[in-house]
Amino acid sequence: MKVLISACAADNGQSGIGHYIESIVENLANDPSSQEHYIVYVEGRDDFLDEIDDRRFQVRKLSPMFSSVAGNILWHFLLLPIIALWSRVSVVVFLAANRRLGFIPGVRTIGVVHDLSQLHIVGKYDRFRTFYVLKLLPILMRRLSQVIAVSHSTAKDLRSFVKVPDTKIAVIHNGADLKRFAYHVPFYSDVLTKYGITKPYIIYTARLEYPGKNHVKLIEAFCKLRKTCDVQLVLTGAQWKGSEPILERIADLNLASEIIVTGFVPAEELPVLVQQAALFAFPSLYEGFGIPLLESMAAGTAVCAANVSSLPEVLGDAGLLFDPNDTEDMARVMQSILQNAEIRSDLVEKGHKRSATFTWQRTVKAMNVLIQMPSPSLKVA
Repeated sequence: MKVLISACAADNGQSGIGHYIESIVENLANDPSSQEHYIVYVEGRDDFLDEIDDRRFQVRKLSPMFSSVAGNILWHFLLLPIIALWSRVSVVVFLAANRRLGFIPGVRTIGVVHDLSQLHIVGKYDRFRTFYVLKLLPILMRRLSQVIAVSHSTAKDLRSFVKVPDTKIAVIHNGADLKRFAYHVPFYSDVLTKYGITKPYIIYTARLEYPGKNHVKLIEAFCKLRKTCDVQLVLTGAQWKGSEPILERIADLNLASEIIVTGFVPAEELPVLVQQAALFAFPSLYEGFGIPLLESMAAGTAVCAANVSSLPEVLGDAGLLFDPNDTEDMARVMQSILQNAEIRSDLVEKGHKRSATFTWQRTVKAMNVLIQMPSPSLKVA
């Protein structure tokens, strides 16, 4: 069987969706039971799949003329259908179907929908992309043969807002690189020194994006928390659209010495920062899944998160929840974990057990079942 994979809109592996795409392709390549031939298309600037060395995989990079958002969207609309039909593929898989899709008549299509944040967060995109994600993508999603939702929360949005029939939807949870974040990750004190960390700290790993990632509310809650807890706040992640209000709020509250903004953290350093944190806080207003929760639980770090979208689904009983719009509630929950060793120890133990059930191998195995499935009748995985 010949399978074409669109691995576009991956942000060169520096976002949650990019991490998903990289992990899926790498684990497909590491699955000896799969006999398919894969043609994988990536944007020209993306290099995170360059190390794939498998005779079953042919990685093709798009021309620079398709590197812009508009250009990439047009490629999926106009050229991908021609390529798919010319290559005589059996299946086309869109690994970021909530960002890029095309319609390919006569070919079975599978799309992975990570989230429908555009429905929940006002002002997330400019006018062109808002029209694309709110008007055109839903039409294309309904035309897919099968839709993979990364959480039951996303599946609910697909049914309610996009009107995708339930028979087309399969829920396949994400995984995490558990070995990279597990207990045995060595501790390198020079990593903390590099970023100016001198106290116990709370960490939040997310791109600096306003308002969706909700950094501002976390910063305000941290300001309240400092009255009772002598800790620092570490914000990792590249600066994206709307990062200015986040940096301005830090300055307004005179917290520049207590809040460390690291920028994008190299892959070898992030597990150290997560493992050595006293607490991982995840205040995002909306998430399709939330891979950082799994990474933190695997690292043995206590976790608290917003009580919205998919986060309670992923966290289970392995973390405490708070209202992401209530800074008092957020500060109270963080304080209860930081100042109570028994609560913290219990969360660490539960988190480690829960994270072990989410693996990329399990995700890829379930996806392979769909790729090889001749009919769209699906069961929730």
